[in-house]
Amino acid sequence: MAAFAYPGPHCEQVGIFCDTLLSSCKLKLKKLTKGALTKGVLSELNDFRKENDISWDIFHQWIVQLKGEDDINLASLKVSLSRLDKKRAELKRNKEHSKLEELMSKEHFSSSQCHVTECGKFTSDLSAESSRSGSQALELEVLTTVNSELAQELHVAKQQLDDQQTKTDLLTDKLRQLSVRNINKKLSRRDKKLEESQSQLSLLQEEVQEKTDKIVQLEDKLTESHKGAKRNRVNLFNANKRLHDLQSDMEQLKLSVTKIESDFDAQSKHLNGKITELSSALDAAYVLLQHCTQVPTNLLTSLNQESLVGRRIRHRWCNPDGTEQWYTGRILSVVLGTTEWFNVQYDGEQEVLSLNSYTDFDNGDLDSNRARLLLISSRSL
Repeated sequence: MAAFAYPGPHCEQVGIFCDTLLSSCKLKLKKLTKGALTKGVLSELNDFRKENDISWDIFHQWIVQLKGEDDINLASLKVSLSRLDKKRAELKRNKEHSKLEELMSKEHFSSSQCHVTECGKFTSDLSAESSRSGSQALELEVLTTVNSELAQELHVAKQQLDDQQTKTDLLTDKLRQLSVRNINKKLSRRDKKLEESQSQLSLLQEEVQEKTDKIVQLEDKLTESHKGAKRNRVNLFNANKRLHDLQSDMEQLKLSVTKIESDFDAQSKHLNGKITELSSALDAAYVLLQHCTQVPTNLLTSLNQESLVGRRIRHRWCNPDGTEQWYTGRILSVVLGTTEWFNVQYDGEQEVLSLNSYTDFDNGDLDSNRARLLLISSRSL
């Protein structure tokens, strides 16, 4: 048992500790004030005695020290505690807590108990005078104590009987006030309320059923939503994967385009170099031709003009903005009645134009392999 613990709330109120009770053989218990030794204190001490397997002699010693008197009969104390336990159990069973608390708060050794104690003391005196019949005196003392307790119980029983009679009278008055008509009215009202309750219950059941159906529908929709969300997540995952693949392809394509552009730039530079070389060679050839001796007109005239028909030529024209541009075309025929004019059709044009081949050739505006051959032939002549 832990130190400073109490056997119960009643013992706590009067300051009776468990360790003090267990060491009562060495330490004497302090006497309680008048009226402090209640039935609740004795009941808790008796329970503590049972729990710790303490003898009745030690228990009797506790009570003698707490009361401060040694005239307490152990046999009568046992009987009174046994009846107190029964009464306490009955009140607990009936859940009459207020009555139980009232009973536990009463002083155990009341005036009637004192009277019984005085009777026991007188009987003890008689027993002392009759020392030769000690056993008979003890029996007389026990009988006297039992008689006193029976008288007390009879008094309590009469009080309970009076209370029961009062309750019976009240119930009888209520029954007299109730007539058959009133009873029928109450039954009718009760039946009506019962019908209304049943109607409300039916409505509530219908509402519950409707809400249950709605909940089922919502659960179905939620399930479909979850399925749709799952499909969307799968589609999103596939789309992200496809986007990643496209991005990878785009990167590869960009690398390919970059490589092609670099290759194209390299080839363009190479071609531009070749074109530049060819242009330089052509310009040198044109300069050479311009410095050559002018071909006599009569020589060109004497040559067969028909040999130039059908030949490809490059003809230099001056644009309105002052720039010069070479146009390619073909000589179709010789203009009738002339020896210096030819009909020419340029590439991409439907219109046929006439040009003076000798003048343009002398100015370096006409380029034709056939004309070069003619010039070379005339110079060799």
